Amino acid sequence: MITAILDVLRIGQQLKNPDVWKHGQNLVSLLTTLFGSLVILLHSFGYNITISDADVSTLAGAVAIIVGIINGFITTASSDKIGIR
Repeated sequence: MITAILDVLRIGQQLKNPDVWKHGQNLVSLLTTLFGSLVILLHSFGYNITISDADVSTLAGAVAIIVGIINGFITTASSDKIGIR
């Protein structure tokens, strides 16, 4: 399995159905942004949300790191133009 993961990251290789992966990638990015924005927006309008600003920042940072890693992998794996040698 690890070999297969590394193989799709090589230049000239890509995942099967890269369009499906790209749609998923866009959806995850959109949902991550919407969730973080919604919590901050509701809090700014005075809605009592049991999540503190520090918790939102911590959660947003963790999600950004995870999504960033996955985003980089999907971008590389779904393209045959970029990758590792």
